[in-house]
Amino acid sequence: MHVFLTGASGFIGKNLITYLLDRKCQLTCLVRDPQRLPEELRSEATLVVADLFTLGQEVIQALSQVDTIVHLAGQPWGHSYHDFDQVNRAGTANLVQAATTCGAAVQRFIYVSTIAAAGPALIGKPLTEDSAARPISWYGQSKLAGEQTLAATTFPWTVLRLPTVYGPYDQDVQRFFKLTKYHLSPRLQGNRPEISLIHVLDVCQAIWLILSKEQRPIATYFVNDGEAIHQFKDTLAMVAKTIGTWTVPIPIPAGFLWAGEQILALGQRVNVAPRRLTSDKLRELRQPAWTCASDLISRNLGYQPTMPLPKGLEHTFAWYRKAGWL
Repeated sequence: MHVFLTGASGFIGKNLITYLLDRKCQLTCLVRDPQRLPEELRSEATLVVADLFTLGQEVIQALSQVDTIVHLAGQPWGHSYHDFDQVNRAGTANLVQAATTCGAAVQRFIYVSTIAAAGPALIGKPLTEDSAARPISWYGQSKLAGEQTLAATTFPWTVLRLPTVYGPYDQDVQRFFKLTKYHLSPRLQGNRPEISLIHVLDVCQAIWLILSKEQRPIATYFVNDGEAIHQFKDTLAMVAKTIGTWTVPIPIPAGFLWAGEQILALGQRVNVAPRRLTSDKLRELRQPAWTCASDLISRNLGYQPTMPLPKGLEHTFAWYRKAGWL
């Protein structure tokens, strides 16, 4: 199997390269900066240096030689809808058009999306593939728009919507490990945040199952770690247990997030807001539930998670320590 992979230098991409190489796949990776990939990965894959805005002849040539495409690249941060749209929708449309134009015999196009494309869930009611999409953030709206570009394709495609992903190379969940190391445990007041989680190796498993087993022309799947609902506070307690330390709860009033969202929205208008802490992200944080069920992918493709949360946190903590990240 010859896979064309975008987003290869990202957190999921680095893990997926190793996972697919172990399964004897041939890889061509679209990267903007090859130096962001570890040397051992750069030497094992064919690299094409470009981005989703400038898919030139080298990219067209590479696409003509592959049989599957895994589209991981995305823009999770931005100060305007345009920042997200130019990558998550327009960039996806460019890739689809390039794959169509070059006449590649694409057997499967996998678009790795996000639970944000569907919007938040209700407390105690995880989203399913039958849930109506109601994204509340620019990120979610642009990823849903990216999903919708696939409707015009002539080749089979699958959308994989991910909840919060963690594991080796991840810097977002790493921040909670760092807070825990310093005995701090943030607690959102005024709601009971529920989340779905998945270790990156189970994301890789889900992608591999789609590549190797999926026969349906089109499909959309949610995926999780085997438990649709984790309580945020319980997850932080498990991080503390994994590290072997104690924490002090730090209450965060619900009104603080709302006020922060308004202030950051004003800052974005004059281009002075932080790159990652944006009103868009605070709007997502204020929601009581980001949960999804993975029954359909388990039933259709035999997905069985291998990294329940305690095991996944132990694996991640061990990697952080070995890599010098903690």
